[in-house]
Amino acid sequence: YLATKISDHTRIGAQKSLRESLKRLKTKYIDLLFIKNLDSEEVLNQAMGKNGSLKVARQAQKAGIVRHIGLTSHHEKIAYKALRTGEYEAVMFPYSIVNTSAEKRIFRYCNNNNIGFVCMKPVAGGLLTVPSKVFAQMTKGKANTTAAAAMRFCLSHPSITTIIPGLDKIKYLNEALSAIKEPMTQKEREFAQQKVAKLGEGFCRNCGYCKPCPQEIDINNIFRFYHYYKSYDLKQYAQRHYKKLKVKADKCKKCGVCLSRCPYNIDIPERLTIADKSLRSSG
Repeated sequence: YLATKISDHTRIGAQKSLRESLKRLKTKYIDLLFIKNLDSEEVLNQAMGKNGSLKVARQAQKAGIVRHIGLTSHHEKIAYKALRTGEYEAVMFPYSIVNTSAEKRIFRYCNNNNIGFVCMKPVAGGLLTVPSKVFAQMTKGKANTTAAAAMRFCLSHPSITTIIPGLDKIKYLNEALSAIKEPMTQKEREFAQQKVAKLGEGFCRNCGYCKPCPQEIDINNIFRFYHYYKSYDLKQYAQRHYKKLKVKADKCKKCGVCLSRCPYNIDIPERLTIADKSLRSSG
């Protein structure tokens, strides 16, 4: 199945985006076209308006250029609202060991309405790619890395149609392939969920929607290093990588710009202060 996305929700912009995708992919049709980033009421209304991207997709579908139409979102409430319109046949939404919000309503709706679920960020934006003792017991057979274990966790859920990990090297492809050799057992899933439950509130899912920061702080990477330090027993690794950052967390001026962007309501300025203190410590 060949899939692509359009992120411009104006009629002209969506038409241009679709033409460019067809050209780049060297194809006359797309199996599955996603209406991308429906993350707010405003964007959803624009996409579904009379001159929006959905109408362009529908016209392309009638012309035989597009076979199926889906949506992508990072916001559970908006994704659920969009699905309930009955206009979409698939949804691409984040799901991982550390982010299971789709289980609340989206999985159930997809199951009841024959809608495909494409799992984005199965390794939490890279957070679950570094080897760690914490998730060592989640692996089995050739799925012997934290990333492979994270992918097995997603693939083992019956509501998930497929996952889309980012792969830019052959070794990562092999790692992903190892994850499908043997499904994760219910016991392994429960173990993973118990580990994540201990991480507590304020856990960053590494989506990156808090950026850009006016002070050029790399917020989600700092939180990534902090999680390595605190949760994954990788203190030296985390501190070494934090030291390389040009702008550290102590440059935060608590302006609050990032707070309105975070879909998980994390108190980012406060967490940056905590992360900075830990990542600079010697113990």
